[in-house]
Amino acid sequence: MPISLPRCLVWLLLVAFHGSACAALGSDIDSVKTDHVFMKAAIPIQKATHPGYTVHEIQSPDRITVREYVSQNGKVFAVAWEGMHIPDLQQMLGTYFQQYVAAAQEARSAMKGRRPLDLQKPGLMVQTGGHSQSFWGRAIASDWAPLGVDLEQIR
Repeated sequence: MPISLPRCLVWLLLVAFHGSACAALGSDIDSVKTDHVFMKAAIPIQKATHPGYTVHEIQSPDRITVREYVSQNGKVFAVAWEGMHIPDLQQMLGTYFQQYVAAAQEARSAMKGRRPLDLQKPGLMVQTGGHSQSFWGRAIASDWAPLGVDLEQIR
């Protein structure tokens, strides 16, 4: 007799597996290709090389541009995005997502009204903002950033 799992449990397992398999921030360069597939991007990944890192740009069909900053040792140390809506932050932030959620809840409860979010935590910086159909953000895992890289250039 086969074991039957309730639908909600199957769904939760799929979501948990999918989220852990597609992390970007803090992951290795292979996650850039995973994000390209996840975003259903038809345009090839654009690359720009800078001293100490490479920027991989992905554009989705629904007009979201994501830039992933990869150090010479192959680690994604930053991601930045802009577009019509906010990308899947669990996808973009990977293992940093729970830290972001906790800090964002704390920051939002202290803020009055809607303002851009500026989180500064040890090892993680996340800034987001925008309005209807024009969102932007960036996340930096400073522990993975190459020495000498100006983090203000991450956009």
